[in-house]
Amino acid sequence: MIRSSTAVLLLLFASTTGHAQETSAPATTPATTDPIVVEGDAPKEEKVICRRVAETGSIRPKRVCKTESQIAQERAQGERTLDRARTQRNSQSLSQNQSGG
Repeated sequence: MIRSSTAVLLLLFASTTGHAQETSAPATTPATTDPIVVEGDAPKEEKVICRRVAETGSIRPKRVCKTESQIAQERAQGERTLDRARTQRNSQSLSQNQSGG
C-alpha cells in the first residue's frame, strides 16, 4: 500500500512539474538597451535635525524632524513674510503722515 501511494505521489509530482514547464514563457533578452546618462552630482544625503516642540494644549513636547534644506526653506519663507509685513506697515505709516493723520 505504501509503495502504491508513493508511486501515485511521484506521478502527480511529475505531471505538475511537466505542466509548469510547458506553460512557462521562454526567456527573452531585450534587443537594445539604451545607456543611462547621469549629469551633475549625485544627490547627497542631507542631515536630519530633530527637536522637541511644545504644542499648545499638550503636556508632552512633540518631536519634529526636518532636513537642513527644509529648515532653510521655512526660514526664508518666514523672512519674506516678515519683510512683506514691514513693507505694508511702512507704506501705511507714510500714507497717514502725508494725509496729516
